[in-house]
Amino acid sequence: MRIVIFFTFLISVAQAWPRAYVLLDDVSQGQAYGFKIAEDKAQTFARAKKLYEADFISSWRDLAGLCALESDEWLLVPIIFSKPCERHLLSTDDWWFYVNHNYLDSIRLTFRNNKLVRIYRHRHFNE
Repeated sequence: MRIVIFFTFLISVAQAWPRAYVLLDDVSQGQAYGFKIAEDKAQTFARAKKLYEADFISSWRDLAGLCALESDEWLLVPIIFSKPCERHLLSTDDWWFYVNHNYLDSIRLTFRNNKLVRIYRHRHFNE
């Protein structure tokens, strides 16, 4: 009986595998996902504001700062790309965005000396 259960499990995993996959992308040259390496924070903020104007974007509560909207959420909070948000982000070197408030769809932007040096994308696809 255990062998039947084991093989049933293997078959179900094999059938589901093509529909569930992960994108892990770490970019340090060129451009990706609408952002350009070596652009400054102000240019990157303008890009993020335009790219995500129609999406529901969240960030970690402790990183969101002045970007955070009022929320009962204790971990991820919705953010808005406002002037106070711009001031906040321009003073930090790591920006984390979660698309559609989804832990499985994030983009992290890392800055050094006011320039974008890393674009990291983590996304799980479930089709």
